[in-house]
Amino acid sequence: MGNKSHIFGYLLGLLIFVIGIPALMWLVSGRPWPYAPDSAVLCVVSLVLAVCGLALSIYSIVYMRIVGKGNPFDAYGHEVAPRTKHLMTSGPYRLCRNPMLVGIYIYDAGVLVWLWSVLPLLIVLAEVILLTLQVRSEEKRLEKDFGQEYLDYKKRVGRYRFWILFAVLTICGTASFASCSSNEDNATEQSNITTIADKVWAFSQAHPDGFTIDIRTMTEPTEGIAVSYAATQNSHNRDQLDKVISHALQHEGYVGGWYNSEDGLYYFDSTKLFPENDLKGAVQFGKENGQYSVFILSTYTDIPCNGKVAEILDRGTILFGTTGDYRPLSFREANGTYWGFGIEVAKEIANKLGVKSEFKKTSWPTLTADVLTEPQLFDLAIGGITITDARRETMLMSDGYLANGKTILCRASEASRYKSLADIDKPEVRVMVNPGGLNEKFANENLTHANIVVHQKNEEIPTLVAEGQADVMITEITEAPYYVQTNTRLAAPLLNAPFTHGEIGVLMQKGQEDLLQMVNNVISQMKKDGSLPKLHEKYGLVYAYE
Repeated sequence: MGNKSHIFGYLLGLLIFVIGIPALMWLVSGRPWPYAPDSAVLCVVSLVLAVCGLALSIYSIVYMRIVGKGNPFDAYGHEVAPRTKHLMTSGPYRLCRNPMLVGIYIYDAGVLVWLWSVLPLLIVLAEVILLTLQVRSEEKRLEKDFGQEYLDYKKRVGRYRFWILFAVLTICGTASFASCSSNEDNATEQSNITTIADKVWAFSQAHPDGFTIDIRTMTEPTEGIAVSYAATQNSHNRDQLDKVISHALQHEGYVGGWYNSEDGLYYFDSTKLFPENDLKGAVQFGKENGQYSVFILSTYTDIPCNGKVAEILDRGTILFGTTGDYRPLSFREANGTYWGFGIEVAKEIANKLGVKSEFKKTSWPTLTADVLTEPQLFDLAIGGITITDARRETMLMSDGYLANGKTILCRASEASRYKSLADIDKPEVRVMVNPGGLNEKFANENLTHANIVVHQKNEEIPTLVAEGQADVMITEITEAPYYVQTNTRLAAPLLNAPFTHGEIGVLMQKGQEDLLQMVNNVISQMKKDGSLPKLHEKYGLVYAYE
């Protein structure tokens, strides 16, 4: 018998023991195809047993081919493939007389664990009985071929070494126990998930406008930045809520939900909660998870992941345009540093965003153009900018953070001379204003008789009035007190009776609604925590009209 017979024997063994019997085991188990156990323990144990069993069988076959010069396949005394020419007592044959079969049994044990069914066990028992009968028949032939040498080997080494099979059975038993425990744990976990999901579903019915809830305590956090995971995106209604709860339990334990009136579905997401001082981290996580926006819980604010705020966060610096000529709101010293009430508000905005602040020079005549220019010179403008309808038509303006109104500065020696606007609107009164701003606009619209003088630098006008080069400066109640306090030659006799009433805010381009909302949030928080009124007191400014 040549190589063809060897190959035939190997292929026949492969078809019967590696493919045929496992296929029959699967067939009687009733498992679907393909099939995999739910338990990770069963999967691992099954694969380890199958691989180890096949490895032992293949090793034994190769050893037999090299040392014994034969083929293991024999059919009850009929030579199907070449028989061994030398008795093998070393290598795997030191463990037992039939290591190939022990390997097959271990392999079958792996298949049993994978299928985890009783009926396949009957197939294995039948296989063991038939193979044992075959082994006994073969033992008689070996006694005839090898005589006393085989009989001595037979006494020393057992047929199967039952301790190996006992070890396999122990592994299977351990896997069974672990799997049962795991199944019990899984059942308990699933029951817990279902219970929580029922509670969240009931909660959602009472909060259709949206919510974020800690499913561990069933309470709503009031602070933080909520960002949804991509893994639970577009999960809707009760039948998909279990998946969301399971994911949340494995992560931070937060779930967000809302009702979509357009399609009539409740949507749920497993949610990660960031501290509110980590907006950059929240937005970055949102981008990584394909989210449109992140949600700030304390202010009910949506921040787009690809909006103006996100652009500023990526840059790491927010750019403020300011005139730097308006004490005490915004003033630029000769060394380039800025100070003032508006500058401190700007720094608080930057702090809230978690970025650095940088100030860019603008002017009153060019303010609107500078805000609207593309590419942008700065992200927003701050410092003495009055909220007006005209500005709101073409730009965005924040909520007011400082009361404002038109008034005058004059020499203290002439303070009693000016009691009304009529006292100012006279030909002999020289009224000085800076160009391009609302001061010039007010003077032109309300002073038809006075001598209006335009001076380029706003910060120089108070000194010029004090020195007699002008009689009156049109200014605002935010600016006048500073000059009265710092120059005894000046007075503001109409400070408590301003000609106009308004507020100062932050100016920016349209299309930056997310940045506008963040600015408004900062202003609102500063009002609530008292830091804005304290800032007014620091600079001697009017917080609000009575």
